[in-house]
Amino acid sequence: MLQGYGDPDAGGLGFGDPEPPTPLLEEGYGDPYGVLTVLLLSAGTLPHQGGAPLELGGLIPLELAPYRAAITRTDTGEQVFFYSGIAGQGADLYPIRDRLTAFSPRAPAGTYTLSLYYGAGYTQRLNLAGALTIEPAARLRPRYALARLFPALYATGARALSDRPLDTATTTPPAPGTLEGLIDAAALVIGGLGTAPATITSASYERGAEVIEVETTLGFEAAGRAWINGALYAYTVTTARELNITPPLAAPLNAGAEVLAHAYPA
Repeated sequence: MLQGYGDPDAGGLGFGDPEPPTPLLEEGYGDPYGVLTVLLLSAGTLPHQGGAPLELGGLIPLELAPYRAAITRTDTGEQVFFYSGIAGQGADLYPIRDRLTAFSPRAPAGTYTLSLYYGAGYTQRLNLAGALTIEPAARLRPRYALARLFPALYATGARALSDRPLDTATTTPPAPGTLEGLIDAAALVIGGLGTAPATITSASYERGAEVIEVETTLGFEAAGRAWINGALYAYTVTTARELNITPPLAAPLNAGAEVLAHAYPA
């Protein structure tokens, strides 16, 4: 009968010796796999370009490390692993005070199940309750402000909202260059502090217009306030690409004009 790790003070027999050479009181830690209890502490929605932190907590024994976290798309079965965020460590995760931190991979938009792999050869799998959703990332204004800080000869990627086509996240996005990736990651961190999403207008409008079409309303609340051409308006999202604004436009508006969601509640 397997008796667990054994009591180290009594001369423990390790992971469970079915035939102990001498009779010992094996109170031990019990079945190491039965000890594992994991809860998702953060992230219900992740951006499709990756890099968002994911935190797991609970009873996560160091003895079973390294762990690997993976998401599997519910409709296609496509599976991708999270990154440790530590140079040279790849996807291997080690708990610190019963917590695991990982960073999301690039993946298409969709609904995914989250699993944790562990044990020799990662043959043990724990499916975590609930589902993760990957969505197209909202355009965050700081991303473009950071890119414009560098001289033109640096490969920062798009430097303005209108420079980059809208990514609807139907496929896995390509890996960015080193500097562009750092800027994207910094924008995610700043965005996590409550930075408002931004978009651009899809057409030109005359003074007095009450409905404007934008590239996307991704990240915008259903109703709120937005800065349009430097003026503050109340808005209601009527479709995925349309805003109803109050009061009517105070001045003509060109296509490609920036629309920035107001960062504070109405």
